[in-house]
Amino acid sequence: MQFPDKIYIIGGAGSGKSTLAREISEIKHIPHFDTDDIMRFKKYTDKLTVEQRTHKLHTTILKKYDKRVIEWFSIDRADECYKQADLVIVLNVSKFTVAWRIFKRYISRIIHWDFTETFRWMLWLIQRAMNYQNPKHVHSLRRHIEDCKKYKCNYIIIRSAKEILE
Repeated sequence: MQFPDKIYIIGGAGSGKSTLAREISEIKHIPHFDTDDIMRFKKYTDKLTVEQRTHKLHTTILKKYDKRVIEWFSIDRADECYKQADLVIVLNVSKFTVAWRIFKRYISRIIHWDFTETFRWMLWLIQRAMNYQNPKHVHSLRRHIEDCKKYKCNYIIIRSAKEILE
């Protein structure tokens, strides 16, 4: 697949957004920004306020980079991502696959984090991933698709990155 210059990747926790963003970034030789790049001052530090995130997204990423891949789960303050994207990729991955990916992350992070915090983190991610399939939840697949239509985006829905990378 030929990828355009401004790509916005959205999906639930564990759907493969970061992996797909990295792969497209390598193919096109353009920068990619993940959720932590937008939500935090630096990776694994405290979260920024909504105003700080909005400012960072608009001034540091959207205005500065003509070519980019952005992956983001959250829907808040994403209107400019939708408006500016040449292509929005919506990941709709099965609950089983998501749960397995989150569990694998959990196992790998036990070594680096406190067990109690890691376990809470895993449960929170699984809950968030399950809510993604709930059409009434604020951060849901249905909401992402509605936003794509609202902003008249060129979008595709995929179940696996292999669908567009091969």
